[in-house]
This record gives sequence, C-alpha cells and structure tokens, in this order.
Amino acid sequence: MEKVHQVWDKFCQTLRSSGQKLADKGLDHWVWVAILTMLGLVLGQWIGRAQLWTDLRHKIYQFQTSMLSGEAFSKETLFVVIDDKDYWTGKPGRRVPINRHYVAELLRAVDKMDPRVIALDFDLRSPDPTGAMVEHPDYECEREDLLRAILDVAKNRPVVIPKELEIR
Repeated sequence: MEKVHQVWDKFCQTLRSSGQKLADKGLDHWVWVAILTMLGLVLGQWIGRAQLWTDLRHKIYQFQTSMLSGEAFSKETLFVVIDDKDYWTGKPGRRVPINRHYVAELLRAVDKMDPRVIALDFDLRSPDPTGAMVEHPDYECEREDLLRAILDVAKNRPVVIPKELEIR
C-alpha cells in the first residue's frame, strides 16, 4: 500500500509541476494558442471543402499505406457519387428503378478513364409491392443498353456488379 502512495505522490507532484509550467507561460501565450488553433481548424476546413492539396493528401496516404503493409493497395481510387441533387434534378430523373441508360452512360465514361476495375453499386431491381421481380416493358431497351455496356467494358477490365445478371 505504501508503494501505491509513493506512486500517487509522484504523480501529483509531476502534475503540480506541469501545471505551474503551463501557468508560467502567461495569458497572452494561451490567447495566441487559442487563436492559432481556431485559425488552423477554419483553414483546414476550408482547404478540405475547396479540395486543395488533394494530390498531396493522396500521396501521403499512399506512403502511409505502403509503410504499414509493405505494399500499397491501390494507386488511385475514384468514387463517382450521385448525390440527392443529381438524382432528383439530373439525368436519373428521380426514377425507380434507376434509369439504366444513365448507368450505362456513366459506366462508359468511367471506362474511358482506364481504371483497373470498375464496381457499380446500384439497386437495379424493379420495385413491386409483392416483392416479385417485374421488368416493365418500357425499360427493356434500357436494360439491353446497360447489359451491352457491361459486356463491352468487361472486355477491357473487370466490372463488379451488385448481383448476377441474367443475359438473354
């Protein structure tokens, strides 16, 4: 028990000593610390939103990844995100199922960037209240266009899709 008291006393002494060192810095020092911290946070947020130094961040990430694992997982990763504004007011036309001409066009555009692999994450099912798979005849030409695009792009690189497709 005496050993615990000695450790506790040492801890308290170190804490008082550190607290005194911090207090000795003076108020003007800590005001500058607060101002520079806030400025750094605001500047960091602005840089992030403006997407400045993205290449530098990618290179740092690549270096860190390769140092941890010995080999980098990917040289480049690109996400194409269709946000709410794009979905509701853009080419997808807020339609369910998603406009497959749009997905085919997107797939072909990404293919032109010459990636190693393309992965699509779309819910391609036609909604039916009973849960049955129903393909509306109005969308058949879209389905064919998307299948053609997948097959064409798959000649150049793997295309990962969310579900196995039946090709007729």
